[in-house]
Amino acid sequence: ITAAKGDGALITHHRGDDETEEAEWIAATIRDNVDRRHFTHNHHALLFRTNAMMRRFEEALRQAQIPYRIHGGISFFERKEIKDVLAYLRFFANPDDELSLMRVLKVPNRGVTPSSLERLEELAGRRRISLWAAIERHEDADGIGARQHEKINEVTAFRRRHALGFDEGALSTTLRAIIAECGYLELLRKAHREDGTSEARCENVEEIIHGLEIYENRHKRSKPTLPSYLQQLSLAMGDNPREGDKSGTGVSLMTMHKAKGLEFPIVFLCGLDDGVFPSPKGLAEGNIAEERRLFYVWMTRAQRELVLTYPHTKVFRKKTVNVTPCRFLREIPEEFMDGKLGEREDEEREQFADDFFAAMRRRFGTTG
Repeated sequence: ITAAKGDGALITHHRGDDETEEAEWIAATIRDNVDRRHFTHNHHALLFRTNAMMRRFEEALRQAQIPYRIHGGISFFERKEIKDVLAYLRFFANPDDELSLMRVLKVPNRGVTPSSLERLEELAGRRRISLWAAIERHEDADGIGARQHEKINEVTAFRRRHALGFDEGALSTTLRAIIAECGYLELLRKAHREDGTSEARCENVEEIIHGLEIYENRHKRSKPTLPSYLQQLSLAMGDNPREGDKSGTGVSLMTMHKAKGLEFPIVFLCGLDDGVFPSPKGLAEGNIAEERRLFYVWMTRAQRELVLTYPHTKVFRKKTVNVTPCRFLREIPEEFMDGKLGEREDEEREQFADDFFAAMRRRFGTTG
């Protein structure tokens, strides 16, 4: 049997310095393919094990102004649970953000009634202050009962309790404490137990916390701040040319399960961390053979070029840990790969170090 398209290109692999660099490298590779190799954006597909993993790749594509579309789902940032968590972050960064404030009051419901909010809005209007400023002065509002004053006091105390953590730069720890205090994950599990999406939604919330951990790790030499994180996130989320939503063009993003029956000229299998693929559940149930079969099936989604990527390190509970690449990568015969795993990156790192020290020797007039 002879392949209709010949032997094809070698499988490319890339070990990113970390999770962020892995995503940025993919975005840069896609841009180069479009600019120099006559491919289009919709010739490319990114496949992930879980929806939660999509966050950092969406951010990288948005920052690179690369249009994309999501198969069988919605953007990570358009999911309700992500909007809820981001509303909390925006509220703590700026309590005068009324849209975020209202979401904080309702998710979970803090017991402040619509009539009390009307009285507070009237107070804000009379004094020409923000709604939050009126909430802080709620004792001056007319027509609010004693029980409602207690509820409002709980809201102001809630903000005071956690604002210090954000002010001190403990962003991810503070957000985790807020989510725990609100019982938000349990709310998700109860609300979505019937539709079977509760665990995926909880994973999405965990991914937002993980994103904060990565940000803190990258800015540990300077104090990380909540406003600067939100500004960075806003830049990634705004002004993105997502033609894929309307014209059907753009890089395709999807979980590996959504890729069944689909093929693309260039496919990236992303985030191939051995702690993610094979899945912990698959390993616990002894389904390693099935996990291996799925991996090779997903490899066949590529018509012309296959790119396998994983990070060298990742942040876990605010600590940088080394990543073990997916064990199935080592099972691919070397003659089909573009080199040994990590070999090219190690050579580039060594060359960078050699060049750096050579430049230092030239600068300071030293030899040896």
